[in-house]
Amino acid sequence: MKKRCLFLLFLLLSVTFVSAAYKCSEDSEFISSSKEIDIGERKPINGINLVVSKADETPAVKRISADLIIEGRKVSLLREILNATASEQVEILDKNYNVTLLEITGTIAKIGIDGSSEKVEVGEYVSIKGLQVIPISAEASGPERISAEVIVGADKIILSNNELEKVITVKNVQYLISLESASDAGALVEVSKCGNGTMVEKPDEQPLQNVTEENSTEQNITDQQNNLTDENYTLSNQTEVNQTSAQLTNETQANQTEQKINEDKEKTGIIRRIINWFSRLFD
Repeated sequence: MKKRCLFLLFLLLSVTFVSAAYKCSEDSEFISSSKEIDIGERKPINGINLVVSKADETPAVKRISADLIIEGRKVSLLREILNATASEQVEILDKNYNVTLLEITGTIAKIGIDGSSEKVEVGEYVSIKGLQVIPISAEASGPERISAEVIVGADKIILSNNELEKVITVKNVQYLISLESASDAGALVEVSKCGNGTMVEKPDEQPLQNVTEENSTEQNITDQQNNLTDENYTLSNQTEVNQTSAQLTNETQANQTEQKINEDKEKTGIIRRIINWFSRLFD
């Protein structure tokens, strides 16, 4: 009892709170419940039965993970007499299955369900008759005595920091399964469902910072465009001024050249008149 209380306290202190990205249609309310589940333990939460088959926490990188078996059951199988049958009947989703331990070789167990069998390593999954099967322990004490603890269920989901919540459907009811925290001993799991309606994803909300950054970017672009317009206008005006100045300079130079030509012509005419006057004096 003391160990369980300490474990629960540890889980509560290390809870990673997750806000669901889902809501209920028709303005229905979320109905939520959470429980601590040890590895291999089966607990009903909010109308669904869950078994934790694996759980892990890596504090150094703040990573948690847990494997959950949906509508799962743990069965303890023991055979003490050679050629005897070690089996147990389980009910999963209103259907009965006969689970049998056939043999153990090292850490590999051969499990049978209703006549079909598979060999599987301890801690690994195998599908038999449409069920998820994982042996969590297996032991052989001589040729006669073999034992194993096996978890059998309808399906499995794996939750971690990459995906801390997942929606599943069991018997036409949607459930949002969320991993709140985990350790090497178990996990704290929350199960939510809608009172009415269906579960839908919430629309993505754009962070205020992004909106501010976009507005700032748009304003900067507008300012840059205005600056470019002003620069183009100034450059255009400067070009016009330069062109006008050059035109005036050309006109002035042309007038000066024409004036100089006229002056030269006038001087040439005066000289010619003086020469003619002297010529008439000596005739």
